[in-house]
Amino acid sequence: MAARKAATEAAEDAAAEEVQSPTEEAFQEKDDEDIYFAPERGNVIFASAIDGWAFRIGKFAQLFASKLGFNEASLRKVLWGDFYLDPKTKRVIGQKHLRGRNLKPLFVQVVLDNLWAAYDSVMINP
Repeated sequence: MAARKAATEAAEDAAAEEVQSPTEEAFQEKDDEDIYFAPERGNVIFASAIDGWAFRIGKFAQLFASKLGFNEASLRKVLWGDFYLDPKTKRVIGQKHLRGRNLKPLFVQVVLDNLWAAYDSVMINP
């Protein structure tokens, strides 16, 4: 009986120590990138409830990939962010390669300019 009581107390002490001294795993930093919204990952929708339209970056990438001569997956990655379409070379460049040129971001060139043109021809100047 005494041996059984000692074994029970030892098990309770070990469990108490485990609860009181957290392991390194409990404080290990985990990658939480999957819980954030990012248009290039396809989990953001741009929409207008008043006008009844919505789209994702992937839809415009699908529409303009062949027009611009890009792979759809590659265009989807660079359509959002600080990327620009160089009209001379027809290549996508980053902000550090602008060299003082005043280019519109790729999202503005491909998505917003077309959206504004549709609004202009339908709503403003019908």
